[in-house]
Amino acid sequence: MHSGQALVDLAALAKSQGIQLLEETPVETIDERGSEIVVSTRENKKTFDRAIVAAGPWVARLSPSIGQDLRISRQQMAFFKIAEPAPFIFDACPVWSAPSATEDYYGFPFLYEGLMKIADDIKGSTGCICSHNTP
Repeated sequence: MHSGQALVDLAALAKSQGIQLLEETPVETIDERGSEIVVSTRENKKTFDRAIVAAGPWVARLSPSIGQDLRISRQQMAFFKIAEPAPFIFDACPVWSAPSATEDYYGFPFLYEGLMKIADDIKGSTGCICSHNTP
């Protein structure tokens, strides 16, 4: 439920296992060459046996073959301050989902910040709605 802290912890774990992270390094291209991945930055090119790309909507620009099948959608979220949290703590109110053909509402119980999250993971049309030239 603390996604920012989860990313910090995951980065620390990766580094402790010898995984190289290129933080604060704009990537210009990512190319697959056989069993290798070539990551090009302004400064240099590095070759890896594997790469994890966490580029959000910019992934289409970095890897057009992925971008052809990528559908990016905006997700609306709402956070509610709960006056009486007891009915909404995890034991009383688990993470839930209410999917349908046009909507997919889900929610998290009372978060540590004192909020409850409700969101609609909207199902849009299939196909690429991203541009290879713009994020």
